[in-house]
Amino acid sequence: MQKGRPPKTVHRRLLPSTQKSPRRINERVIYTLRDPAAMLRRIRIRLNPAHPPRRTSSSAAFAHALEEQHTVPYGVAYGAGPSRIPYQPPSYSFTGRAQGHEAARFLREKLSSLSHGSYAAPQAFAASLVRSIEGAAQKTQVRTNEVVPSLSRLQLHTVVHHLIREKKGNLASAIVLQALQSAPRMARRRIVSPKTLRILFGNRSIFHMSKASSKRRAIAPNLQPTVAEQMSPPPAPRLQTLLDILDILQDVRYSRTPELYELIISSCCDEGQPHLAAKIYTGLVEEWVTEGRVAEGANPEEFHPGGGPPRGWKKGNGGRWWTGVRTWRWPGEVLSPHDRLDLWHPRHLALPEKMRNFPVPLATSPPSVVPAPHSSLLNNIVNSLQLDPSKTSPHEFASSMRALAILANTVLSRTLPILALGPLLKACHTAPFKPDVYPESMQDKPEKNEWAYTAFTQMHVMLMSLLWSPPISAESMRLIAAAQSAEKVRTPGLPMPESKETSVAVAPTPTLPLDSPYKLPPLTLSSCSILLSYAFRILKAPNMLNALMLYMKSVFKLGKSSPSNWNIILGGASRLRENKLADDAGKMLFGSLGDVDKVDKREFFSKSKEETVVNKVQFDLALSNKDGEQGASPEANESSLLALISHLTASSQFSRLTSLVYTLIPYLAHSRGPSIASSPDDLGSQGVEIGENGRPKSVRLTPHVWVALLRGMEKAGKTGLGQRLYNVGLHEEGVAWKEMMEEHPELSVLPSTLRLPQEFFTNVLLLFSQHSYFPSSGKASVIKGLRLPRGSERLAPDQAVGLLGIKVHETVKGRWEDGWVDESEMEGIKGQKYFEALIKCSWKRWGLDMPEKALREDVGKEIMGVIKDMEAWGVQVPEVLVARFKGKRVDVRDGFWGIEEMKWCGKAEGKEEAAKLLKRIMGE
Repeated sequence: MQKGRPPKTVHRRLLPSTQKSPRRINERVIYTLRDPAAMLRRIRIRLNPAHPPRRTSSSAAFAHALEEQHTVPYGVAYGAGPSRIPYQPPSYSFTGRAQGHEAARFLREKLSSLSHGSYAAPQAFAASLVRSIEGAAQKTQVRTNEVVPSLSRLQLHTVVHHLIREKKGNLASAIVLQALQSAPRMARRRIVSPKTLRILFGNRSIFHMSKASSKRRAIAPNLQPTVAEQMSPPPAPRLQTLLDILDILQDVRYSRTPELYELIISSCCDEGQPHLAAKIYTGLVEEWVTEGRVAEGANPEEFHPGGGPPRGWKKGNGGRWWTGVRTWRWPGEVLSPHDRLDLWHPRHLALPEKMRNFPVPLATSPPSVVPAPHSSLLNNIVNSLQLDPSKTSPHEFASSMRALAILANTVLSRTLPILALGPLLKACHTAPFKPDVYPESMQDKPEKNEWAYTAFTQMHVMLMSLLWSPPISAESMRLIAAAQSAEKVRTPGLPMPESKETSVAVAPTPTLPLDSPYKLPPLTLSSCSILLSYAFRILKAPNMLNALMLYMKSVFKLGKSSPSNWNIILGGASRLRENKLADDAGKMLFGSLGDVDKVDKREFFSKSKEETVVNKVQFDLALSNKDGEQGASPEANESSLLALISHLTASSQFSRLTSLVYTLIPYLAHSRGPSIASSPDDLGSQGVEIGENGRPKSVRLTPHVWVALLRGMEKAGKTGLGQRLYNVGLHEEGVAWKEMMEEHPELSVLPSTLRLPQEFFTNVLLLFSQHSYFPSSGKASVIKGLRLPRGSERLAPDQAVGLLGIKVHETVKGRWEDGWVDESEMEGIKGQKYFEALIKCSWKRWGLDMPEKALREDVGKEIMGVIKDMEAWGVQVPEVLVARFKGKRVDVRDGFWGIEEMKWCGKAEGKEEAAKLLKRIMGE
């Protein structure tokens, strides 16, 4: 036997022989004789272990002395109640420590000699390790499932770090799990160190997790799935290992690292099970908030699963934390039909399970057991959601909807300590309402009130709660600037800022102390904008915005110079016929632009009708200038102009719309006549550029503005002005094309941002069709302001607009041939809309009102050409055109294609469902 080598003996533990090495003993004796002071210190420590030790001759002895000094509480002193297990204090000895280091060194040598096949599975690794230690010739008596439990903490540390160096993260996590499961419950806190966990889970490259696409076969989408088809499959074994490790660490309240949560949440999202990631994140939020509130003085006995009932204000220590827990309520609501907080609350993350372990360890602020629930984890979950049931499998769609419902629970309970709520709020109010998704605990569909248990209801109840009772108060309104300043410097417990838009509202620095991060913080400007759009466009209930608008005006001044919120108010109020509110928003954006003294007759009757309607909106848009502050008006942009044009069109304010047209395009005002046109000096002083012919040059507008203006002229019935708009728009497009060709001669098509869309030509055809398909009662000989081609000035109005429609179609056909029309602009309903306008415009010219009359040859060629164009673009040829050649009359009261009204989009049903849900909850 070699000197210093342990003998090869067969035993049940992986430690080497208990015989001391003569070489090690001789070295220790010689070292002690050379240093008498060290020998005295060692003797003093052994004789008086209760006294505080001084610095010893080695770091190992110093660490050993500190462990001797530390008293480990147990039983009642441990906070766990009486125990039947007798207390056995740990015994330390230099012999055992030296033995442990020698065993770890021996184990590292054996680990380095393992083959690559040994890392296939935990059982294969344990068997290879035992054979390497005991020798291949010896028959082992150790079971593979007993190898890991027999390892000491130092040996387990050696094995785990060896696997990390070998990039075997999955195997290392399986070894850690087996060691935690085999140890007694309270002994699990000393199995593995937090530093080891941070190193293990910090490098995702050593983990080989499976993707959702490669793990399971693709399942076809189903828009009417059963509850069983929506059940998610069990997690993959590698992911289940990480989940089990997290459960054990959570059970004993052991320190968990941010890397562990990042790895688990990312793995759940990659496997297509975001609801598991939402459960993990909800548990993290709940435990982080719970520990922080307990450290601040809250009573753990007052915690309830999912947040509990609303609690009043308490002046005692810690009472302020409960003011933000479920403070929202419906008018007259005491308890909801079902406990909507507990319905979507993860069962295994209930607060009573956590509270029985308090206060071990002692709660701290900021919490030390779990990391702060950063917004990046929340955004990873939201970005991985699959919310299109027509493109994903039923269980993946159900998992995404359940994830949103579970995350909405943290907002309902007002415990989510995240400023960046924008992605979550957007995902909730854009999620589809069908098919229905119920909690995992429900195996069957409820017999009655099934709407109350769906994920769709849970998400929209959360959004409505933010409108009824925003997480604001007099204190939070004064502290919002301080909270955002602390956000920028990454104060512990506060997430990163949501966007640069939140910096526009900078209030004076408050004198009060910084508010706590252990509850839902005050809403940011971007979150308020999302809720503002949600109330106008989805719920169609602006009367719910009273509290939110007061908060936005007091803190953010409604965004000050940014026009985004004003655009939402202007467009939303116009669609809901809240014309007074829309006019106020328009004046804030444009001032007196478009105001006229003369009122159109239709506008007068429209206003008279509006006065009989009770205005439900109770808030005022006027901004107050306190302390001498000058309120800056918001700067209007293209979206503001489009919203104003749509509002003037919808509210029949055609006189203001006409004035707006002449303001935007001074060329049209100059060509009306010398009595209206301004002099060149006046135009130059107004910043209008004068052309070579002495007329002002037309202003370069975007294609969307041209379309909106032409649509307004079609609603106003101003055919002459609409025709001039059409001609100026085509002229400006040609000018832009010439300039683009000079800079980029290689281009063959004008970019879509400068090119007039197909809708522009559809609107001009609808404008002309008013005089053919919908003739006026009076027989007018001419149409005011309409210009006809040379030689056709004497045509009747219904015949004249038919000729103009053919000219427009020839222009569109040339654009098709040159590639200036995208296929998407003529697909489906858009193509039918264009040809329907063309048929209506040519109704009299083609004689479709009197099909029994003989068909002229030139008209027949026109109809055949249009039919061929429809077939080329995949548009169904209506029966009315075919019947014209047969001399038959066709009933077209239900539309040319058998439908009464053609809609531009078919996804309005989801928006209507949210408004219906609000009425159902309110009992209307």
